[in-house]
Formats: sequence, structure tokens, C-alpha cells
Amino acid sequence: MYRSVFTSQGDKKFTVLYAGSLGYIVDLMTVINAAKLLKESDDIVFIIAGDGEQLKYYQNLAKSEKLYHIKFLGQVTKAQAIQLCKICDVCVYALGDKPIYSLFLGNKVFDYLGSGKPLIFCGRKGDISDLINETNGGFSLDAYDYKGLLEKILYLKNNDHDRYKIGENAKRVIYDKYLTKHSMDKIYRVLRKVLIEYK
Repeated sequence: MYRSVFTSQGDKKFTVLYAGSLGYIVDLMTVINAAKLLKESDDIVFIIAGDGEQLKYYQNLAKSEKLYHIKFLGQVTKAQAIQLCKICDVCVYALGDKPIYSLFLGNKVFDYLGSGKPLIFCGRKGDISDLINETNGGFSLDAYDYKGLLEKILYLKNNDHDRYKIGENAKRVIYDKYLTKHSMDKIYRVLRKVLIEYK
């Protein structure tokens, strides 16, 4: 469904994906600033999938800056977002530097890592960076570090083996430790133990 967005004249581009809300919490400017430094590149595309208060602003900004390698898909379903994760090469997520953001761990993070794709996160150290470190599933950078983001994108683009290994690391841990069935099994075992003890 989306493969045409990722290709040019039949050649697949290296694809960087953000899939999620486009409100005032997500710092998409860090991603756009990294994309600006790749303005002359013809083999990398940034896919932005999602809707929100800031969508029109970002679309107009990309258009005025002639950032034609940034593609806005608009609102997508959960199933479509997961499909995009599986097709892309690397996922990105950026938040600001407010202390509260260190506690943010949305479903999109699990979608990214569970799809077997590396995640590059820019933001305050906290739950997301801890999960990335636990899974060895990507890179955690400081908030607003668009140059560091660009560096990691290019590293993953130029190192297929490492990109695949990092993605597989993340997928394995997410499936083994955080998959819903696994979590329900843990809850069941705890409840069963409690019931036995108090029987």
C-alpha cells in the first residue's frame, strides 16, 4: 500500500519513519532540522504519518523550505502504522526537555521496537531511553540534538548488518518480555500464587 512512497523510479530509498500524533508535545522540528541537512540527498526519505494540531504547520514549513524528501501521509490506522514500521528502515521519536517527558512511554515505542526496526530517540533521559538501552534496540540522544540524529541515521544507512542486528535485538526483547500474552501470563501466575497462599 505504501511502498510507492518509499521508492523513486523503482529504486527503494532509505526510509526514516515517525508515526504518531503531531501535537505540541512531539518535537518534530528536531526531525525536520535533521532532514534539512539531507536536502540534497536523493536516496533518503522521511515519512511522517499522523495527524494533529501541528500537521499543517509542518506541511507548510516543509513546502516553503522545499524539503521534498519529507512525505506527510496524514492520519493512519494502528494497523497501517505497524505496516509502515515493517516497511521502513529506521524509526525516530523526539520529545522536548521537560522533566515530565522522561515518564512518557507510548505505544508507538513498542510498535517501533516490536517491528524489528532500530529506534533513534531524542529527548530527556527516562523511560524511553531506559527501554532502548534494555533492548539494545537503538540510540538515545539529548533533546533537540538534530545533528546527532542525522549522524545515527547515516550510520544505520551505511551499516546494514548493525541495523539488522539492532532491530532484531529490540524485537526479541519486546516479544519475550513485553508482549501482551506474556504479560498476562505473568499476571496469571501472580494471581494464582496469591490465591494459593490465601486459600
